[in-house]
Amino acid sequence: MDFANEERRIPVSMVSGAVYASIQLDPDTMLLQWLREDLLSLTIKHSAKGVLLDVSGITILDGESFVQIVNTTQMLKLIGAKTIVVGLRPGIIAGLCALNVALNAIQGANSVTQALELLNGR
Repeated sequence: MDFANEERRIPVSMVSGAVYASIQLDPDTMLLQWLREDLLSLTIKHSAKGVLLDVSGITILDGESFVQIVNTTQMLKLIGAKTIVVGLRPGIIAGLCALNVALNAIQGANSVTQALELLNGR
């Protein structure tokens, strides 16, 4: 087992019936792939109807990484889970807009509380 890689995995847990992951470092392709696998696995295991992806710890996000996040949300949708991206920083949003990335491909929230309200239809 490669413990150096295991230390870089993003912890994924359950919060109020939803799968929750908080990215606290700038992601790379492999990290986002591991995260996708972990999110799909836990969502299926717990039959979760929602996923909260907290990206407030990300300071730099390129277009390719954003597309990986969008693809992950689409995969989760196929298995019946609604994904809310939490805490996308204004500077990152501005940068993605400059790259002409389709931000409407994700649903966002400012906080975990707001994301849980969206998942619960409030």
